[in-house]
Amino acid sequence: MTKGFCLQDALKVLFLTFSVLCGAFSISGQAQISNNALTDSDIQEIYKELIAFIGYEDRIWPKLKVLGVRNRVASYSPLENTIWIDRQALAICGSLGAQSRSATSFLIAHELAHFYRKHSEGTRGFAEGFLNSQIVYTAQQKDEVEADVFGAFIAEQAGYKVVSVVDTLLDLIYQDYLLKPEASHSYPDLEERKKIAHESCNLAQDLVDIYQTANYALALGLYSEAIGLYRWIKSSLTFEALSINLAMAYLGNYFVLSDTDLKYPLLIKPEIPIIRDMMDFSPEELLIEANKEFGRIAPSSYSQNAAIRMYNTFVQYKIKGLSNSIEMLEENGNKKNVEEKIILANLLATEGFISESKKLYQTLIEKEVSPGEKALIDYNLNIISQDVNKKQLDQVESHQGSIEKNIDGIPSINRVTVYDQELQLNENQLIRKKHQFGSVFVNLVARNYSIFKLQRIFDSSVKSSNGLFIGQPFNAWTEIYPHYQILSSKHSRGSYAIITEVNIICKLDQAKSILEWCIYSY
Repeated sequence: MTKGFCLQDALKVLFLTFSVLCGAFSISGQAQISNNALTDSDIQEIYKELIAFIGYEDRIWPKLKVLGVRNRVASYSPLENTIWIDRQALAICGSLGAQSRSATSFLIAHELAHFYRKHSEGTRGFAEGFLNSQIVYTAQQKDEVEADVFGAFIAEQAGYKVVSVVDTLLDLIYQDYLLKPEASHSYPDLEERKKIAHESCNLAQDLVDIYQTANYALALGLYSEAIGLYRWIKSSLTFEALSINLAMAYLGNYFVLSDTDLKYPLLIKPEIPIIRDMMDFSPEELLIEANKEFGRIAPSSYSQNAAIRMYNTFVQYKIKGLSNSIEMLEENGNKKNVEEKIILANLLATEGFISESKKLYQTLIEKEVSPGEKALIDYNLNIISQDVNKKQLDQVESHQGSIEKNIDGIPSINRVTVYDQELQLNENQLIRKKHQFGSVFVNLVARNYSIFKLQRIFDSSVKSSNGLFIGQPFNAWTEIYPHYQILSSKHSRGSYAIITEVNIICKLDQAKSILEWCIYSY
């Protein structure tokens, strides 16, 4: 890094404004209601939340309608492009009190998964039902399992606790619809349906745990680690938020490996060195992989997320070259927001257009920008004025977080040695995890060495030794740590706040309240 510029001081006020992390999150109390009535507006609200997590895709989403008679609990008709849910099924969900919205979300998400995964393209208009016939059920069991997995995953990510409600929900459905628990020609037996639902929900829970871990790794700047985690999820599920985050992880790794010391809004913690042999991608290969993921993102999403659009442009021009496109880039740059102009100015500088880059940065200096944006602009201008392609690696600091945490009644992450599960991500990486004390302990291991540990606390009853807990405004934490460095990165519905000195990262909603918090070590 350039002498005379203290990046650590700048980072104390550096709240990066790049809205990139698209991982959805659990909203504390979102799935809690105190009465049994689920109104039509409740149902539509749940449906919109599920769609919002999947992403703004260029497709005509099904209509959601309530059926007044008992039919098949819930079903999707591709001919009508409609999801039907029985009024009686809603009454069953309503009888579960605080779990009613979670139960409803599972039914809707299951049918939404049939639409999203295109399971019904060959059914010529016959509806996929939650209670399929045994013959159809056996023939389409793979689709049903996938619908359960994807449905449970998106419902959990949207804030609903479906894993804990599946048993009770299925018991009540079979009882209320007067179905015998044994298999018949019309439906599978209850225990078999429970078994498949449980297996699906358990897989969904694994996917949730790993996806959240990947999002935290991305927020912390552990791009190579995040890539391995996202790719494992991609082997089971694909959705737009995953493509965006994976593209960002590839780009983040590219920026670290490329021979430049410029900083981008994407780089949350640029001082963290990347373990370069984890995925063995060259910078060029990282660009190609990022380009593939950008290709999976719907055009409507680009129109709603200008920064994503600009990063896609960045990748296109790095792959295809700038020779015939510099004028268009400069013209478009006049219409961009601050984050996009920083990306564009850096791109111009790295391609040798130094004066054009400086000119663009000067227009930003004249604008009203946040302290974090100003720190980034000043730093990059300082670099551009010297040698933009000289990275001083000896100045890059390594931050090895290994501080023992004092959480009331809970072992610290560094003392947990026995895990319940082990999942192989690829030939070099595996995940060990354990659910305990209202949290999940995750250990990412590469070549038999632990490289990233995370304890994600999602139970509001768990408090830190300082009395901090979920639901509090984040300023309650900053009052306890008034002089500590705090970094921030936006996700689709809020932000992450990183307190580096104590190795804590909090997930916040748009009102800056704590949704969940983590202790990390690497």
